[in-house]
Amino acid sequence: MGTAGRAWIARLLEALLLIAAAMTIVVLALGGFSFRVGPIRVLVTNAVNPALFVVLLALLRIVLGVSTDRLIPLLARAIEWGTFALLALAPFHNLRSVSSATAIALFALLILQWLLTRRSPVRKTPLLWPSVALTAASLAAALSSSSWSYDTTEFVRGSGVYLTVFVAATAGFRDERAARRLLIVGAASLACVLAIGFVRLASGADERFVAYLDWYAKAGLYLAVVLPIVGGALLATRSAPGRAALGALLIAGLIGLAMTMSRGAWVAAAAAAIVFALLVERRLFIVFFASALVAWIALPVSYRARVFSIVEFQRYMESGPTAPLGNRSIAWRCGLEMAGEHPLLGSGPGERHFQETFAQKPYAKGAGEDVKHAHNVYLQLLVETGIIGLAAFLWVLLTMTILAVRRWRRAESAWSRGIAAGIAASLSALWVYGFSDHYYSCPHGEVTTLFWMLGVVLVALAPSATDPVERTTSRIDAGRAANLASTSAQA
Repeated sequence: MGTAGRAWIARLLEALLLIAAAMTIVVLALGGFSFRVGPIRVLVTNAVNPALFVVLLALLRIVLGVSTDRLIPLLARAIEWGTFALLALAPFHNLRSVSSATAIALFALLILQWLLTRRSPVRKTPLLWPSVALTAASLAAALSSSSWSYDTTEFVRGSGVYLTVFVAATAGFRDERAARRLLIVGAASLACVLAIGFVRLASGADERFVAYLDWYAKAGLYLAVVLPIVGGALLATRSAPGRAALGALLIAGLIGLAMTMSRGAWVAAAAAAIVFALLVERRLFIVFFASALVAWIALPVSYRARVFSIVEFQRYMESGPTAPLGNRSIAWRCGLEMAGEHPLLGSGPGERHFQETFAQKPYAKGAGEDVKHAHNVYLQLLVETGIIGLAAFLWVLLTMTILAVRRWRRAESAWSRGIAAGIAASLSALWVYGFSDHYYSCPHGEVTTLFWMLGVVLVALAPSATDPVERTTSRIDAGRAANLASTSAQA
């Protein structure tokens, strides 16, 4: 084939690749909406996956001997912006609604990038091995389950997707500027959630603040996790318009959190406020106390009664919809029994096993409603993935917490310091909330996406001059660049 023919083919393939890359980003961005919007569901789950199309076109270029130099940055951008869309739109993304094919295609893009650049797409961070261990534990639980074919699918659509997105995102978001972009769009997503929630309340469609998150407890936890980060950004922002916007967002979020009437989220938010004040400024305790007092005076009687029910310890072991903790006591009982039957690897990922087992228990008749999980994230993971999976999850959560405190101490800017303090407070909310409810993986994908987004931001905030892992990685990258420059000069 002549030079002119090769050039024409290269231009055609580049145009097709650009279109396919744009389609990949659109599909990943809209995937979280697919369980509500029919046409988009067809696009995401049934249409030809555009990310796989990218892979095929790239392979075609290689077979035809067309240069792939310009493909490499295009591929990197497709991966970066695709994962950016997934993370920044966290409250609208239950990643289970993104088809398994999309997750596999994203993985294929990473492999293709590795083949073209001969550089591993996996970035070495303190969170890498804990996240791999958690995914491996979920896979082992799926393969050891009696319904292994079903559970393997659950694994791919759950832990497999999250690990792939996390690996792709940490490879793409490498500095404070990338973290800032991600959080700015995340703040816009929060504003949309608040707008939707308040409109639905005003119209009478919801009695509590739910917004787009299906359930008031999930909406409460989402707000309890994101509001400390808004608070950290507020204290670190110097521009008046920025502080006004973040302040309004924080006040609206606190009102929405109160109107969820989620006791678990309230307690989690209180824990986050304590940690935030300890890290940032202890005089904030006075502000928090005064705000709580004003809220108490302004709250209706029904809200006060719900607050009082949190400390009715003598009634905690009651069951039924009217009990202070609903069906949690019998859900915990069922979870402990299931964990005893499969202590090492668990019953398999997903809530199906718990739901079916609970329905067969004699005490299930007093529940008054369908109980789908153990109402405790630690117990639920023990049921699903056994001691190994629970240990891996605690490893991830503990590593994130240590990393957040480390980033707070070693921050190179006021903004990074404020965000790290906010994430540390958010993680404390997750630690506390986990004792009263389940929030990890199906059907809580929006919160799980947010969970991994915190890890991505922590990795992006790494100060390269002080963090041993980041310093080593930077030296390796610098050495490769020097070798490449030396080779080019010799040529």
